[in-house]
Amino acid sequence: MKRITLPSTLEIIGDKAFNGCNNLVEVESKSSAVIPDINSKNVFPDDDIILYIPSNCTEQQYISKGWNVAHVFLGNRVPYQDENNVNTYVYGSADNTNIVVLLSSTKNDATTKIDSIVTISGAKKTVKAIAKYAFLNRSSINTLTI
Repeated sequence: MKRITLPSTLEIIGDKAFNGCNNLVEVESKSSAVIPDINSKNVFPDDDIILYIPSNCTEQQYISKGWNVAHVFLGNRVPYQDENNVNTYVYGSADNTNIVVLLSSTKNDATTKIDSIVTISGAKKTVKAIAKYAFLNRSSINTLTI
């Protein structure tokens, strides 16, 4: 499991609920009226998770409920393939500036370039993070430029 979407009706996430999901990269929460409580730091396999929260919420609201994740984006998860169909990025629909590299291309180029600023629908977004496993099993890459 690489991605989880949590419904707006969810009120609590129990201890170690997703702890064994070691491939988990993204969590999209639809909860804004009631933000689910997390009563343990062991809910996810680690803190290097990308979290998408509703645009009418704040990161601080989620932190106050026990959410401790590395990357928070506002709005729904939106994937974006660059104009050359080489790299895949994701961002929150209400996040005007930040983007994360989710997956590199499936091509096995020895030299790979990822733009640090990506223009999507006229808005410039800056690469904020490289998701875990973004380059897993890409042993053919000798040089990576961001």
